[in-house]
Amino acid sequence: MFEQLSRKKSITIGGLLLLFTLGMLVSGKRQETAVGRSLGVVAAPALTVVDAIAHSVGSVVDNYILLVGAREESATLRSEVQTLRRELLQVREFEYENQRLKELLAFKEATEFSLLPARVVGRSASAWYRTLVLNKGQDDGVTADS
Repeated sequence: MFEQLSRKKSITIGGLLLLFTLGMLVSGKRQETAVGRSLGVVAAPALTVVDAIAHSVGSVVDNYILLVGAREESATLRSEVQTLRRELLQVREFEYENQRLKELLAFKEATEFSLLPARVVGRSASAWYRTLVLNKGQDDGVTADS
């Protein structure tokens, strides 16, 4: 059974190639003879089918190559977008910190007291007392009641 299918496939492909070759020979020359005109008439539908198949296969191959390139470009662009979002987040944090520092400097210039900037590193969990833990202490020149 497979031999018959294979044989039919071979005959079909051979016939199409023969028609294609004849069509190429005929289309390259002026069809002045009756035989040439007849071959042109017979081969034209087959050549149209072969040309349509070749065009379709070429189109599929071109589109596949374009899709592969588009996928790679998409992956690259997604990675770049993630990197840029992280950088934008860092820039916004720097802007926020810069604004806070500017406000601290303006406050320091407006007061007569000696100021020491510190960060809050802890808060009390008690509802009765409100205390803060700062990251400055004796090593930084802070004394009790100073």
